[in-house]
This record gives sequence, C-alpha cells and structure tokens, in this order.
Amino acid sequence: MKSDKIVLIRIDAKNRVCITPEKADFTHIYRAAMAVQWDLNGKFLYSSVPQEWSHIQWFKQIITAASDEYGCQLVITENTIWENVDDTTKEEMCKFANLNTPSA
Repeated sequence: MKSDKIVLIRIDAKNRVCITPEKADFTHIYRAAMAVQWDLNGKFLYSSVPQEWSHIQWFKQIITAASDEYGCQLVITENTIWENVDDTTKEEMCKFANLNTPSA
C-alpha cells in the first residue's frame, strides 16, 4: 500500500473534519460511498457536517475511505499542522493513525 503524509488536519467553520495530504489527489473519493468528499480547489478531504458522529469517527471514516478506495495510507507526522482540534481529539486521531500505519 502506498502512503502519503498528512500536511494539515483541521476542524473548519462548518465543523467538518478536513485532511490535507501532501501529494495525493482523491478526486473520486465519493465513489467509496462513505460520505467523504474531496475539495478540488483546496486539495483536501472532508467529512459531512457531524451530527451523530464525533470528529474522531469522521477522521477514521476519511482515513478508511482513502485506504479502501485509493490504496493510500494517510500518515500523521511530526510536521502535521493541527487547526481547531482539541488535545483529546488529536490524541485519539494519532492513536488511530498509528495503529493503521504499516510501519507501526
């Protein structure tokens, strides 16, 4: 499986989880039918507006959709930028990403 670094993880003004990969393009991620979308102009993946699901559940959904649909493991690095993500959510996202990284 190929991998790509996550440059930015943020919770936007609409309360969606947004993930910006370093290089990968996920134009057709909607085909996974997992309610994950790709912003063509901003070059980032984003969730639906959370209603019943938490931010961590949407993070997991985005990571899983990228893996299932594109065979691409998105990886959090020490250089990943975090915007509007509380410490508890950040910790849970890191745990999930580390568990699902082939080299972990």
